[in-house]
Amino acid sequence: ETKCERVMSEAVASTTAYALQAVMQGDGTGSGARTFDGVPILGKTGIHQFEHTWMDGASTEVATVVWVGNVEGFAKLDRHYESGYRLSRIRNSIWPNMQRAANAKYGGDRFPQPDRELTRQVYVDLPSVIGMSVDEATDVLRSEGFSVTVGDAVDATEAAGTIVEQSPGAGRVVAGTGVTISPSNGKGLAVPSVGGTPDDAERSLRSAGFGRILRECSESEGAPPQGVVTGTDPSAGTVVSRNAEITIQFQAASCGGDGGGRGGGPGGPGDDD
Repeated sequence: ETKCERVMSEAVASTTAYALQAVMQGDGTGSGARTFDGVPILGKTGIHQFEHTWMDGASTEVATVVWVGNVEGFAKLDRHYESGYRLSRIRNSIWPNMQRAANAKYGGDRFPQPDRELTRQVYVDLPSVIGMSVDEATDVLRSEGFSVTVGDAVDATEAAGTIVEQSPGAGRVVAGTGVTISPSNGKGLAVPSVGGTPDDAERSLRSAGFGRILRECSESEGAPPQGVVTGTDPSAGTVVSRNAEITIQFQAASCGGDGGGRGGGPGGPGDDD
């Protein structure tokens, strides 16, 4: 006599089956183990460091589990072959043969449709945590039901530890969305707006804290011999690391000789004087 105990609701079971059928379709991770016998199947693959692999699957009548791995030792299955099959993929040959035999004897029906309540997307408001500390931002987001990942610190002018980026940004998102927050490292500088001659611009940039300064000249009839600044790359207002290269863009009557090209570097002004 078979005894069984319900461990999940029909709604959860049918919705799970719906998701796991996709594993065996298209480019799903179990598509290489399809049975091609017309019986609906679902599946789940598994792998651990190429030392153990699994192919688990079922029809509505029979479940089959195949494990290929190490009883002793930790040999890498992707480096060994048997009967022309790489061992890390041989599960895809064993499993469908076993499941086809079960399907031939017991058959199988279509899986139930997923529960509508469990598959509908619920949208909620994602708050902005820009300007908060990492701890404060994390608490706010988790209290609203979001999972939080703290990304690498980024160059910014705000005090170190202040959140300056979040992805996705504030707005309507799917409930349970994962949010990545990135704090400032406190080492960012804003590129100042500069003008005048290239030498004037370089002095302004060095005063702002930048040391890696290049020059990019374009010739223009009527421009002054010493050159006139037209902009920078990155542009004014961009926040970058103090070690970033800043290129002064300028026009001059002639860019030959000492009057243009790539000028002063980290060690000091170029020979444009």
